[in-house]
Amino acid sequence: MPDEQPTSEHAEVRAQLFDMLVGFMRTQALSVIAKLGVADVLTSTPMDVSEIARRVSAHEPSLYRLLRFLATEGVFAEVEPRRFTETALSNGLRTDAPVTARWLAIMLGSEQYRSWGDALHSFMTGEPAFDQVYGSGFFDYLAEHPDASGTFDRAMAAGSQGRVADLLSYDWTGIERVADIGGGNGAALGVVLASNPHLRGVLFDLPTVVVAADEVLRDAGVLDRCDIVGGDFFTDSLPPADVYVLSQILHDWNDERASAILRNCRRTLADDGRLLLVEGIVPDGPEPDFGKLFDLHMLVLVGGKERTESEWRALLAQERFEFRQVTPDGLIEARPV
Repeated sequence: MPDEQPTSEHAEVRAQLFDMLVGFMRTQALSVIAKLGVADVLTSTPMDVSEIARRVSAHEPSLYRLLRFLATEGVFAEVEPRRFTETALSNGLRTDAPVTARWLAIMLGSEQYRSWGDALHSFMTGEPAFDQVYGSGFFDYLAEHPDASGTFDRAMAAGSQGRVADLLSYDWTGIERVADIGGGNGAALGVVLASNPHLRGVLFDLPTVVVAADEVLRDAGVLDRCDIVGGDFFTDSLPPADVYVLSQILHDWNDERASAILRNCRRTLADDGRLLLVEGIVPDGPEPDFGKLFDLHMLVLVGGKERTESEWRALLAQERFEFRQVTPDGLIEARPV
């Protein structure tokens, strides 16, 4: 109401909204730290900011201000004036961390960050803002920009361990041949085959992507049990297999394009075959869930979407698949009908 007098409650609401609104600053602060590689030079021994700046080639006074802020967030620890040490969070940004977030921080603070500057376009048109900002689709952009593509690949590789764990927990008894559709360089498939000596595999992805697979599969000790096939999962015939795995593929696409991929899978998957989807499931209710935020990012970035269970069921049924179950580890299992 226009005549309503401000109260402490109004001030608290404004403060909460303001904290949410400046999230973009935190994203960039972390991305800058990741690009500079600051986490790689810090240890448990206090280091003066002058030495940190020298090692990462940064402007000392400005770097201090950045480190001082991130120390209040727990990313670093200022144990003495202008002297910093590592923390669990900073170690998560180290290049050699077991599941490093360094490349994720760089990626989210670069092209993907700038695409959100034109997010209004997505919510007015249903089209990805990335295309509007960069003049091409996200994956086309990566194909033309090796540095961005390398960062993306590293970010995805670091996050793939959870997806691999889901696949490792699946019961592969009685299955002879598994095809990883859109499986990248074969890292996930290599782990599955190494853990299941009875399995043979097929890696299917774009020819420009699978060129790196020989070395990855050889290092995993499974190259002799895995065929590598280059092609387009929208249009090309897919290799025969007992099980098709699509690991975080369909969320990259809207319903029309996701249906086209499933339709192509249905053409070649045997009637007694299985389809395994490594995807998130957005809850139907109002409870907080990261998938609801990431759903927005998929729209802005590539025009894709995260889906609820009912949406997955409808999408699969449209292409003659039956949603059978969500396994205890979160895999969506479907069967041809």
